[in-house]
Amino acid sequence: MTARSYEFKSRSGDYLIQKAKIAFPVFLFMLYYRQVGHQAEQGHVPAIEPEADLWQFLCKGLVLSILSIHIDESGNLNLSNRQNPTYCLAMVFHNQDDDISTELQFLNKRLSDINCDVPFIHTSPLIRQDEPFAHLSGYERKKIFRAFARFVELLPITYTTFQVTKTFYQDNKQIEVAFEHQIRNFIEERLEYFQGFEKIVVYYDCGQSFISRILRDTLGKIFGSRMDFRTAYQKDYRLLQVADYICTLEQSKIRWDNDNPTKSE
Repeated sequence: MTARSYEFKSRSGDYLIQKAKIAFPVFLFMLYYRQVGHQAEQGHVPAIEPEADLWQFLCKGLVLSILSIHIDESGNLNLSNRQNPTYCLAMVFHNQDDDISTELQFLNKRLSDINCDVPFIHTSPLIRQDEPFAHLSGYERKKIFRAFARFVELLPITYTTFQVTKTFYQDNKQIEVAFEHQIRNFIEERLEYFQGFEKIVVYYDCGQSFISRILRDTLGKIFGSRMDFRTAYQKDYRLLQVADYICTLEQSKIRWDNDNPTKSE
């Protein structure tokens, strides 16, 4: 019988190996069912069929991945501002299993090669020649922009943007509700992807209180204790600078599509 293959006659090294062969699979099963049961018990994610996802769980390993979401917004809630009729929010997704140290080294070297010593890249001031780029020529600013654009292209990230055209709404409350609806639908439609992460860390500078509230309420209800909300600033995180870059270009594209670009654009 199969069980006899695990019999032993002495406490030798062979016995320890055979015992591990039994104990380790049992440990994996116990850990998996505990994880699934905890998620269902919390009520933040729907219960899944354990047998259907067991092999997927074992392949991922004992420690699941961490997803970072870096968030920035562009625009304002002034309904009469025709220069910026759209409010835009960007989310940059990074699986922390994907190391970006090589890409960071690439950017730092490129910026050093072109003698760019600004503390961080803020795309809108870079385009408008505002501080800290006010002393730079158009040619110098283009070199910085191209270096950062190449950095973004190399990164193992994905992103999405949410937009609200303010002219369609009568007050700020309606805009907030529209944003909340878009974000919730986006997450729920891709819930299976987000369930693959043990922890989801949200980085946002809390620049707009209503965005902070939407993120905490909407994402908090969906992810529960798996979500870690952190107040963070662009000067400290390159991926927040990437979110700013995406928002700025999205706003610029909208203005060009509406034949209303700024002078710097």
